[in-house]
Amino acid sequence: MNYKVFFQICKEYQLITRFKHGSPLIWYHRTLTSNNAMNMPKGRQITLYEREKIETWLRMNKEKTWIAKKLNRDYSVIKRETKRNKGKHLPYTAEVAYALAQKRAKKTNVRKLNKLENIKLKEFVDDKLEDDWSPEQIAGTLQKYPVENISETVSHESIYDYIYHHAEKQKELYSHLRTGRSKRQPKFSRKKRENIIKNKVSIHLRPAEIAEKKEYGYWENDLVEFGKDQSEVLSVKYERKSMLCRLHKLESKKAVVRWTVCQDSILASIRWIWFLKIN
Repeated sequence: MNYKVFFQICKEYQLITRFKHGSPLIWYHRTLTSNNAMNMPKGRQITLYEREKIETWLRMNKEKTWIAKKLNRDYSVIKRETKRNKGKHLPYTAEVAYALAQKRAKKTNVRKLNKLENIKLKEFVDDKLEDDWSPEQIAGTLQKYPVENISETVSHESIYDYIYHHAEKQKELYSHLRTGRSKRQPKFSRKKRENIIKNKVSIHLRPAEIAEKKEYGYWENDLVEFGKDQSEVLSVKYERKSMLCRLHKLESKKAVVRWTVCQDSILASIRWIWFLKIN
């Protein structure tokens, strides 16, 4: 229960006790702030705050018609509320009424990972997230390589929604993502990544002899970043005609380190290419 509501109920209870012992009625109505009229629209479900007011006024022996006017509700709504949502042996209380109403409510939009029949799927997603898997990796694994005793699949967007809105807060699953953000930026407000390489030339504009693989010595170089914080770097070099591939793990992404590794790969591959030409 909200602390403000709790202290308000305590205050009202003290005022009721004083009134029963002879305190003036005018002072009582002036001090009791919860007697103010509410402009709540009709036809709307009763909230927990309204149920707390109903509980307080029923303990003050107020009539249901009076309560209905104060809450701007129909008399039948208040009567049905107090009849259906009270305990078997105890009088009407807001917490019990709210729990019974939630239990009877039909929730058809429950998330897949929050359904009881998908508890194994939820446990699988939690375990992989704690192992620093990305939502894309988890969703792709479930689609291509189904896990035993798990027949359902889930999209990566559903996993993101689960992490930021429906998972237990104490787990802090967002800390296992690549970005580590506690709040996800809305899709339509994300900035597009700018092109880092200036004056780049498309691979489709390379000479014809390179595309047809007629000569040795033309290399393709690529950089692969992996790890949670993308601190581990792998340099991949591929010679097109001989199809020689060389991998080097780099200490950093600096251009000097990358160029040194490329020179070593080219010098080490000269003997291999010379051997292929002889044979």
